[in-house]
Amino acid sequence: MKYCPECGEKIEEVRKFCPECGFKFSSQTKLEDTSSVVPIPEKSEPVQQIKSKPLGEIEKKSVGQGTKKVALIFGIIFIVIIILASAWYMSIQHPNYYTPNPPTWQSIDSFYLEYGQMRHISVNAEQWRMRWIFHSGSTLSATLNSGTPGNPVFDTIYATQDGEKVYTGYFEGYLNINSQGTCYFYIEVYR
Repeated sequence: MKYCPECGEKIEEVRKFCPECGFKFSSQTKLEDTSSVVPIPEKSEPVQQIKSKPLGEIEKKSVGQGTKKVALIFGIIFIVIIILASAWYMSIQHPNYYTPNPPTWQSIDSFYLEYGQMRHISVNAEQWRMRWIFHSGSTLSATLNSGTPGNPVFDTIYATQDGEKVYTGYFEGYLNINSQGTCYFYIEVYR
């Protein structure tokens, strides 16, 4: 038995054409001997095709994933910067914000005075303030005298609107109202 040199089909020696591929045998064509040729199987299993994506699509996907990771990293860094900036801002604007019991102004006395009246004031604190709120009149003229009435003036207040003054250290004396009108006063200490 011989084989077709074109397709490898088994051929009887008397044939002039290959029944499989139609190859024409001439007198000069030599059919190969079966001892040297390995036969090709008649039916082979179908080759399973692997579907692949074009190279451009693979690159686009890779680039998209990398971009998402970079965006995520920058987003996290941005959030951390915002949190740190907020904490820094709060520490400057409110230095005692994070202390358990930050010092505050606490009222120790409040009273109402009008023209010609005076009030005894005694404050023993490192820092204290006097606030006033107008009730009637448009100008406040008041003096703080240390000790008894008639002693030297500790401070003079001239105001045309509600306000406050901050003092340091111990004070014992009197507040005198020297102008027409009335005001509410608040004495507060910083504790």
